[in-house]
Amino acid sequence: MLYCSGNCRDNPIYQRHGGEQADVISLGGLAARALVRLLRNDLHSTLHKLLTYISHDLHRFYLDLHD
Repeated sequence: MLYCSGNCRDNPIYQRHGGEQADVISLGGLAARALVRLLRNDLHSTLHKLLTYISHDLHRFYLDLHD
């Protein structure tokens, strides 16, 4: 198994010859749950929409936590 810190793009061990490479985004548990909820409803969201939804969901969680 290979470990990637998120800065793997320039490391030849992670590169596929002639193939596209994905950008790595690391999410914590709360953010991952928000991402799953959104994708269940809208599988073809833009990255901007995904990150905005996750941000709002986390904000809402912390507001509720401090009530």
